[in-house]
Amino acid sequence: MADEARRGNIDIDQPHNDPLLVELQIGTCEVTRVLIDTGSSVDLIFRQTLIKMMLDLKDIKPSSRALTGFNGSSTQLLGSIRLNVFIGGVSKLVKFSVIDTKTHYNAILGTLWLHMMKAVLSTYLQCVKFPTREGTVFTLKGNNLLARSMLISDFKSQQVAFLVEPGKKLSPQKEEMIQVGIDAETT
Repeated sequence: MADEARRGNIDIDQPHNDPLLVELQIGTCEVTRVLIDTGSSVDLIFRQTLIKMMLDLKDIKPSSRALTGFNGSSTQLLGSIRLNVFIGGVSKLVKFSVIDTKTHYNAILGTLWLHMMKAVLSTYLQCVKFPTREGTVFTLKGNNLLARSMLISDFKSQQVAFLVEPGKKLSPQKEEMIQVGIDAETT
């Protein structure tokens, strides 16, 4: 991957700080907006994604477990479902945890899938590489333009309001300002 960076074979909008979003086959469907997340210890798929895939929600094995995020907040799992994930000639049966929450992503593949695939990834190069059955290396390229547009739309939808307590000043009053000289002759 370092050679690609040196040769300039990076087909992505630079500079970036974008998440790694890919498209791959889950079950019998081509699924877009799949986040590759090295910070996730579970593979997630969302209820809405399963509905779009026209899968029977009765196939979800119920669970009473909760998913805890990095900030300590919990989300109740609906359960789990096993689906084949196919990319680059490699198919793996993945146990997805199913949750019902609003998100821009259709699925999140974490370290379980990455290790199962013996994958190496680069968020800078926006790709995942893994060995195939034929002994070659397959490169799954990310879509950083889609990732960026999703981040921008998310940012715009979260209008941040800055609240000022009554009696608080937003800027210093004239009597609070101090004149500072730039050189020795200015006082």
